[in-house]
Amino acid sequence: MLVTDLPVKGRIWNFAPLLNTGVNAVITNQRAIPAWVMDPKVKHRSRIWMKMAEFELQSMKGANNWALWSDTDGYVTEGHSHNFFMVPGGTIYTPEA
Repeated sequence: MLVTDLPVKGRIWNFAPLLNTGVNAVITNQRAIPAWVMDPKVKHRSRIWMKMAEFELQSMKGANNWALWSDTDGYVTEGHSHNFFMVPGGTIYTPEA
């Protein structure tokens, strides 16, 4: 399950079909920003990390590719504009904060 925080106004019609088809969750080479580089509590306007993941997705085949970032240990942490959850057997799991 991916939960996005993109503005809904004007985009809801673009995302509605994805409820039926789903998306391709792709673990990109772009990593999440490590806490030792930038405190995760800092609100910043830099989007270069997201753009790097988007550029990688554009080179991949398939439609509806959404980037997932991993930490320096390889664990999935989040998406470039969404949170990441797993729901095996009806139990929701999300990365630790």
